[in-house]
Amino acid sequence: MKLAIAQELDAYLHSNIPLIAAMQIEVSYFDGKCLRLSAPLAVNVNDKQTAFGGSIATLATITGWAMATLLAKQASGPNQVVIAESKLRYLKPITDDFFAECLRPEDSDLDNFCHDLNVKSTAKLILPVQVKQGNKLTADFTGTYVASVNAPPASAACSMIFNE
Repeated sequence: MKLAIAQELDAYLHSNIPLIAAMQIEVSYFDGKCLRLSAPLAVNVNDKQTAFGGSIATLATITGWAMATLLAKQASGPNQVVIAESKLRYLKPITDDFFAECLRPEDSDLDNFCHDLNVKSTAKLILPVQVKQGNKLTADFTGTYVASVNAPPASAACSMIFNE
């Protein structure tokens, strides 16, 4: 795991988004290709003793946002990332601790994203996120994230963060 990046991201999320701390979400894995955020069932439970739908949606959304933020930061430095659109399908009830995973986009999608950020100062990225309990897929999420550069673009190789 790229420990320093995961620790920095975890600290940022907890200090800037109060809901993350309340849900006890943790950055549990990052290897440059996959980002995983985890949540305990105990504080995200509903009246049926399964994971609350809002918690599942939040975990999926923030996992995609975190991946988009890491990519945008590497591509252009200071930036803002927001979610513009999402779709979530709940597939199975979650009865234990759960996590969401977002994979690094295909090189061509990443190249287009980096190019648009550096040339247009804004870029869109569609990221799929899977929510799982153990090895069981429980929800399927797709988010469209938009990144905007806050400073003049830097010439940086977008793939650097994934090859350290």
